[in-house]
Amino acid sequence: MSIQNLQNAIENVRLTLQSNSSDLARHTKALKIALIGIPSMPPSPVQVPEELALIRTAYELSLQAYIKLQDTTGIEQCFDLLKVLYFDYTGIIGSSEHVWRVLGLHLTYLLSFNKITEFHTELEAIPWTERQNNFIRFAVELEQYFMEGNYQQVLDAKDNVPAPEFSFFVNRILDTIRFEIAASFEKAYDLLHVNSACELLRLKSRQELAEFISVFKRERELQKEWILDGEWLSLRGEAEKKSSELENWHLISQAVSYAVELERIV
Repeated sequence: MSIQNLQNAIENVRLTLQSNSSDLARHTKALKIALIGIPSMPPSPVQVPEELALIRTAYELSLQAYIKLQDTTGIEQCFDLLKVLYFDYTGIIGSSEHVWRVLGLHLTYLLSFNKITEFHTELEAIPWTERQNNFIRFAVELEQYFMEGNYQQVLDAKDNVPAPEFSFFVNRILDTIRFEIAASFEKAYDLLHVNSACELLRLKSRQELAEFISVFKRERELQKEWILDGEWLSLRGEAEKKSSELENWHLISQAVSYAVELERIV
């Protein structure tokens, strides 16, 4: 496979990412095939700078593509090879302008799959001088919020990602946290207003709440006791509506926060 073919495959993926084309999976697969025939493909002893630079670019683009395709196997493969290229080949091809974005993504990926030990191992390899980088700091703060049980800060992180690619991993973390918050509802309420439930779970509409409840029931194997009835969410079948839920929103927030603390994920 020639360098020209690799360059063409890289450009096809780049253009497809920009245009949101449905051909992304096909072009990403073609890029993977194009990489196989390059002599400098690690761990080959051949180390041609031009080829290695193209390989690095190809995997940086492939990472974006696999995240968009939600292909975790492809994501892991990209991280593994990019770390090799970043740490072992810098003397040959220099540093990538995307290195800290990718390493920040990798940390967030590890956190989203609850690989906390690996998270700290990878963080140790990053110099202190670089930990204030936007991408690295985001992952570090996210881990701190998560381990402290400060779920509200994690929920807010969804709107403050340093790059769009981070959203995929943050959403995985949010799903875990939403499950824990939802589990705490059963301990605190018989009835909860839809607006209150959406606010606490950081959902935008009744429809999103209905979809979440469907997944929550399936994942947690709950009995059919979570019922949306008009503007109310019944958690334990029919129950008298509690006026305090409408009259004092602060009491709701404090009670749920307390329940969530009891359910902290470590």
